Amino acid sequence: MAITSPEPEDVLRRAAEQLRAEEQPGWVDISFAVLTRVWATTRHTWPVLLDLTGLPVHARQRPHDSIHLADQVIVSAIRQALESDARYSPANIDLFLDRDQCTGGRVDVIAAYGQQLTSLAHQIRVTTGRVLTELLGPSAPNEHAIEVHIRDVTATDPRL
Repeated sequence: MAITSPEPEDVLRRAAEQLRAEEQPGWVDISFAVLTRVWATTRHTWPVLLDLTGLPVHARQRPHDSIHLADQVIVSAIRQALESDARYSPANIDLFLDRDQCTGGRVDVIAAYGQQLTSLAHQIRVTTGRVLTELLGPSAPNEHAIEVHIRDVTATDPRL
């Protein structure tokens, strides 16, 4: 492309037009490959029913209304609540569902060496049960429906 105009804007405009006019070989394949990777990173979620009975009457005027929350939102809230304790690190969190009802959960943790594992597991159950009740309402499973598995014990900081 020969530069025949002294104006830089004209040169840039013409260069952009020429680049747009040229079809790059394989761009469709590249585009599909990129989209395939993006689609693979999306997370599938399950809807979990919230218990509205704890809400004031004006907030639940229509008795047949229901609100669902994505399970990944609940798992993220549990993880955030558990990550504040330096004695352990949550490795995996699963919810047990019966259709759209949460019936319990499982928390796998990596614990720091020297911890009393029984009391640590109890604290994890209580914290997880509290988060479930805050998010799902009074019919959420209590701490007795939460399984805690100590996946590993480490002498270093378990959060690393």
